[in-house]
Amino acid sequence: LVTLNVQVRVYHAAGLTPRLGRPRCLETLVGDLAELPVSRLVLEQDDSTVKSDRRVLFEAAGKHGIREQLTYHHLRAKQEPMLWIPDAVAWCLAKGGEWPDRVRPLITKTVTVR
Repeated sequence: LVTLNVQVRVYHAAGLTPRLGRPRCLETLVGDLAELPVSRLVLEQDDSTVKSDRRVLFEAAGKHGIREQLTYHHLRAKQEPMLWIPDAVAWCLAKGGEWPDRVRPLITKTVTVR
């Protein structure tokens, strides 16, 4: 992975429940995206969160003035292989030992969301 030309930002929900942490991470992510030249966000599809995610993303994109330029999609990992990268990085960070050091060159920013 570290030989690929990719950058990873980690949004850590600092002990929040998924019900609270996921929306807060998405809101923070959209704020960061507003400062970057991006127009498309792809999230790994979890059928239990799609409806809530769309509501949060719509509101956050409006708040940050990027509703017209940002599209967001929920796809399965088999539909978008780039989704494998954040999965691998998250696994390495959670595994501990030597693994976090191996992916650290990919990580450009870590945000603790509260």
